[in-house]
Amino acid sequence: MRSEKLIPIKIPLIYPFLKITHNYIFTVGILLFISHIIIGIFLKLPPPYRCPVCNSKDIIEYDEIIECPKCNLEFFKEYLGEIDPENQLSVKELHGIVGALTDQDSVSGRKRLSKALEKDE
Repeated sequence: MRSEKLIPIKIPLIYPFLKITHNYIFTVGILLFISHIIIGIFLKLPPPYRCPVCNSKDIIEYDEIIECPKCNLEFFKEYLGEIDPENQLSVKELHGIVGALTDQDSVSGRKRLSKALEKDE
């Protein structure tokens, strides 16, 4: 007698389907079909972010920011839920404010900023 060692393959998810169908190919087909449906549902979920300016769902999500291809603006994710959409500043606007404040280091920069503020009033 030849002794063969059989390696038992235990896949608990397949056992109930095998008891019903008695066919491995049909069982694997059912499992692939079910997983395809589940994956399709999760891929079609709406994105959790919207553009604060144009209220578009069509956005590109990065690690720390989102980008709206319709209005070509970028926003930080961490402030989207905390600040009202009408008060939300884009990355370009924030860089403009920081640039204006860094110009204050020189005397001429402070004079330009004070003149600009006087014009706005």
